[in-house]
Amino acid sequence: MNFKTDSPADVSSTDVSLVCGGRSCRFQQALGLVRPGHWNLGRRIAVLIVIGWVPLFLITALLNPDGLVSLMREYRLYARMLIAVPVLLGGEVLMEARFRAVIAHIQRAGLLEASTQAHLEGVIARLVRARDSVLPEFAVLRSIDRAHCEFLQRFSGHDSVALTFVRAELYLTAAGWYAVIVSTSIFQFLLGVGIWKWLLWTFFAFKLSRCDLKLLPTHPDRHGGLGFLGLTSAAFAPIAFSATAVIAATWRQDILYHGAHLMNFKWPAIVLVALIALVALGPLAFSVPRLAGLRRQGILEYGILGQLHSA
Repeated sequence: MNFKTDSPADVSSTDVSLVCGGRSCRFQQALGLVRPGHWNLGRRIAVLIVIGWVPLFLITALLNPDGLVSLMREYRLYARMLIAVPVLLGGEVLMEARFRAVIAHIQRAGLLEASTQAHLEGVIARLVRARDSVLPEFAVLRSIDRAHCEFLQRFSGHDSVALTFVRAELYLTAAGWYAVIVSTSIFQFLLGVGIWKWLLWTFFAFKLSRCDLKLLPTHPDRHGGLGFLGLTSAAFAPIAFSATAVIAATWRQDILYHGAHLMNFKWPAIVLVALIALVALGPLAFSVPRLAGLRRQGILEYGILGQLHSA
């Protein structure tokens, strides 16, 4: 998978990354985890699992050997570190591939006039600057820190040496604190950054829908020539899967140990599905008015043509 961290000065609409950028990506490049042309997905997954899960096992084995069985059954932890984190990292590769393919296709298909092409280049340059901005990742870290503060206030009056991996007890061990402060933060940061990169694409899709595009009512994709945009929705699937896996693990915990019933989560599940559909398909909705007008135009123009030929 090819990519580079483009600067706004040398950005090209046919070779731009909306994913690999920002301080976290540069930090990984400095460590050799990400190299030009290589995501090193397996190595990055291994490093984060070593950081987020292995210390939990060692801390529990040393300080609370009796808790190892409970730790091995802690599916909420596995949902975060062994399912969601690898999927989110793999999702970056998928998102990068789909975004690059779509942007390159716009250029190759000749959908843009020369003036519109210059405008789109400016939009991409703005997105690259936003991608490299420190503010989005700082906002994600700040939200994680705020969540930790609320959690610490909740447990500040309790003894923190009791078990955390036995039936979701209120008290936390050292392994429990590590799980909250380190393991959960890794998942939350990757999820937040993934959503931010999707918002960048959403902005691009909005700007593209406002461009003067060369669309054809009779295009074989049945979407005027914009059918290729549907390829991008799959790029949100890893984010949706990771978030729902963690949420489902929490719901399962409530059902098994807190007396909750599956139907208690009916409406939250419906809202969750609706929200995922809205976010995933939202960028495509920007082009609906244009395509609706194009369809009406095609019905009228080719209706006349058909009438003339059949007369």
